[in-house]
Amino acid sequence: ERVIEASARDAYRRCQSLRTIARALIQLQEYPQAIAKYEEAIELVSPGNWLSDELRRNLVTVYQDLGDLD
Repeated sequence: ERVIEASARDAYRRCQSLRTIARALIQLQEYPQAIAKYEEAIELVSPGNWLSDELRRNLVTVYQDLGDLD
């Protein structure tokens, strides 16, 4: 969380940090929090960017794991 705060002006670093936190939250099975982190990260990147695509795939995977693809 400190890295996110410290990188307020660096969207890429902030996004990478959010992605890392989301992965950790998934390991802890804290899915709603992981979803929120992924969504926050997606807002920082442009659609079509490789990182945006990866984040979206990861988010879909979380919803698949929860059985909630709607």
